[in-house]
Amino acid sequence: MEIKMSQFNLGTIILKFDLPAALIDDINEAYDKHNEQMPAYNTQLAGKIADEKKVNTILTEEMKQTFQTCFEKYMQIRNEVKWD
Repeated sequence: MEIKMSQFNLGTIILKFDLPAALIDDINEAYDKHNEQMPAYNTQLAGKIADEKKVNTILTEEMKQTFQTCFEKYMQIRNEVKWD
């Protein structure tokens, strides 16, 4: 699976990850299939989000690992930045 990354500096480091369309399609399919069974999660999120579900339980291990890898890459790059 190929994930493309772009890096921007807007006073802090911003990373943009372009995930494969097949992964996004799989996530959307799982969400649509399990939408009614997923618990509401909007009260746990920042801001005024009216309808958001907790998706952790519908993601496969591969999906979770993809997000974990992106997060770890962000942390790696963030720690490499020198501010002096």
